[in-house]
Amino acid sequence: MTPEYKCKNKDFPRVKCSTVTPAQCRDPSWRPILAEDCPNVCGFCLEGGCVDTVIECENDPAICRNVDMQDFVKKNCQKTCGYCATSTTAATVTQATGRITYTTLYCANWVKNGFCGNTFYTLEQRKSNCAKSCNLC
Repeated sequence: MTPEYKCKNKDFPRVKCSTVTPAQCRDPSWRPILAEDCPNVCGFCLEGGCVDTVIECENDPAICRNVDMQDFVKKNCQKTCGYCATSTTAATVTQATGRITYTTLYCANWVKNGFCGNTFYTLEQRKSNCAKSCNLC
């Protein structure tokens, strides 16, 4: 069994995991629920509950940089474009100010998708989100 299928399902899932079909694993309306509740059934164990609801997102990562598609990608291409919920971000406390800043765990994905060189984002946005990954330190 591959690592994608080696994890525990949720103790009290919203669906009966043993009855989930491969078609449901591909269905946009089911993918987020199954990634969270029944990850070992669909091979979502390494996804941390974050999946693209539209499976074609990973085939065209350039969509992440398309200004006109931002509402769509934030809703449907969360994994590919690095827009996962706060469960996939780590909070760190800055010692001097005690202020909480959020460092995304998806900078590698963002870099791959062109975040660092995309003029849609300001230099300040690139520095505050992925300074190290974009070599802006």
